[in-house]
Amino acid sequence: MAFLTILVTILAIFVLLVLVVTAVVIFSPVVLVVDSAGGEVRVRWLVALEYWRPLPWAEGEARLSFAGIALRLPERKPRKKKRERAARPRRAAPKQFLVRCLRDPELRRTLARQVSNLIKRIFRSADVTRWRANVSLPDPATTGMLYGFTQFGWGQRMGIEVNFSGENSFFLEIRLRPHRIVKAVMFFLTGLPYRAMFRAWRAAAPAPAR
Repeated sequence: MAFLTILVTILAIFVLLVLVVTAVVIFSPVVLVVDSAGGEVRVRWLVALEYWRPLPWAEGEARLSFAGIALRLPERKPRKKKRERAARPRRAAPKQFLVRCLRDPELRRTLARQVSNLIKRIFRSADVTRWRANVSLPDPATTGMLYGFTQFGWGQRMGIEVNFSGENSFFLEIRLRPHRIVKAVMFFLTGLPYRAMFRAWRAAAPAPAR
């Protein structure tokens, strides 16, 4: 009896730790930073995990680190040539299934609504926390006009600075909330018309060979 009690206690503690770690992971924001002046893209998650990658015009190699310790990124392997495979029984083609779904007016409206809501919720899961841009146009006169417009206050509010040195750059920081994305995907999956989709899938499947 005492052994069973200890086992249940250990299991409960383990489940509690898993729930706590899952909550920390899901509710910790992912920070995306794009800095054109520094020529870099940085992604930070859980404070310790960081991914760095140079922009196309900058030099350097992508790297991944955890708590300051460099982690080895998987190397891309060359694609192997596809070998000819033996003929398999035909299944419902995804293209035919999609066409049948789009032909059904009710199913089409439901899928369009669900996809639209999914995109909206994913966009709402991201917050732009910092933004600034340095702008310099080729024509000095146009740059001067733009500089005058930014002095009315809207330039500062939008984070736009005008310079005459020919420098064009921007800095963007976005915080992505994983729990909101998980919520958006759950709402999307629970709102799909599975019965109608299953009927469309059955209709798209080829007839069995006799």
